[in-house]
Amino acid sequence: EWIVQRACALERERRYPSVSVLAADLHFALANAYRNLSRSQPAVDQARAALALRERHLGPEHPASVAALASLALCLRGAGLLAEAEPLLRAALERERALHGAAPRVRVL
Repeated sequence: EWIVQRACALERERRYPSVSVLAADLHFALANAYRNLSRSQPAVDQARAALALRERHLGPEHPASVAALASLALCLRGAGLLAEAEPLLRAALERERALHGAAPRVRVL
């Protein structure tokens, strides 16, 4: 049953990629809402889902994917997972610099 559900999900993503991008945007918004509420684990889960969908459908260098990467890093930091958050923050900063030059447009505190 799981295999059939997964196959249907993959076919849906192939036929309607905008739905997957919308789902990524919803995961992104939920991740940030949970992070603002100090609900670390749901924030991390939603941020991981947002990043996976955005990178799959928009590519890892797309500004929305970079924002999702930074969001995941901040969620991990909020969960106290600093060793996992730091390389992601550095990667987000590198991608942001590649997109916008030396002065990133996003400030990470």
